[in-house]
Amino acid sequence: MRWSPDDHIPTIQFCWQAVRDQKRTVWRVGEFIWIILSCCWLETRYISDFTDHVWVEVWSDRRGSWIHADACEGKIDEPSMYEHGWGKKLSYIIALSSEGAGQVADVTGRYSRKILSNEMQARRREVTPSEDVGDTIIAQINASLRSRSNLSKARQDELDRRASEEKKFFHLAQQSGNWEGNLYNEGRISGSLAWRAARQELGDGTGSQSGNDNEADNGNSTGRLHVESIYPCPFDNSSVISITVTSGSTVNSSSDSIVINGAHCAAGTANSISIVIVDEQTGCVLQSRSFASWDTAAYFLHSVPNERIVAMHADKQGETSLDVPTQLKLSRLGGFDLEKASASGSEKNNDESE
Repeated sequence: MRWSPDDHIPTIQFCWQAVRDQKRTVWRVGEFIWIILSCCWLETRYISDFTDHVWVEVWSDRRGSWIHADACEGKIDEPSMYEHGWGKKLSYIIALSSEGAGQVADVTGRYSRKILSNEMQARRREVTPSEDVGDTIIAQINASLRSRSNLSKARQDELDRRASEEKKFFHLAQQSGNWEGNLYNEGRISGSLAWRAARQELGDGTGSQSGNDNEADNGNSTGRLHVESIYPCPFDNSSVISITVTSGSTVNSSSDSIVINGAHCAAGTANSISIVIVDEQTGCVLQSRSFASWDTAAYFLHSVPNERIVAMHADKQGETSLDVPTQLKLSRLGGFDLEKASASGSEKNNDESE
């Protein structure tokens, strides 16, 4: 199955309809979520982002908390993905569970560390007059649902305990403003490039938008060419893919550092690592990105599928050592020499594919 944002595709509201419709080849985000909620034997709840996205959370007894799961992106436990990776300007994210008569919760605190910022408060005030009013509305909805619930007292007490612990975590997370664990640094991958760009969900590859909404750019921004695919005109022998990675001293402009079949396609910026991903069968340029550091570049390269050619140009001075996780990610390239790359201003992988 694959996802599409096309408006003319009818939305299927019930899991059995989606599964039985064998003629369908294109699916919407919400339909993925309906299938997961209906077929998953784990305890799940529906998550609705007011800035137009949906996913699920799965309860973990081992961790004693809800875990993020996005079927369209194929990501689990990446709560920083939307704000830190995609660059979404979040407002409210609401969890809906169907156990008993149902339960509602504001879980924005799991997916944002900017709730206390002026910009996010302004966005939230477009939905509710104040935080207290928003909390009161949710409390009234839950009180109404509980009056019709057939849950045992023990089970209701357990759900109340979970909700209380969750609120404590959200409060501490907003006070600290820091994300726990590894941060997600990539933009959205589902949907067409034009659609993702229109929604401003491409991210910047570094998560530089992760700071406070009121802060200026911290200097770690990177560049990219917003193209879904470039198919440079091949030479006489169409089976030959010509890749040229020039040295730093001969580069006239940022795009000149990597040339694929005559097309200048690097997205380099000063003091950065430019990476171009090429399909090894056709010579089609699939992605062109630049990164401010080797760790963010390695994170990106680690996600690149097999049967791709990687062309890199490093205009990066001063980085002569890497931590172990970054080294492991870059080991996919084979024979990668950071010292050589930093010294010469380029690293060539013209003949190798991953």
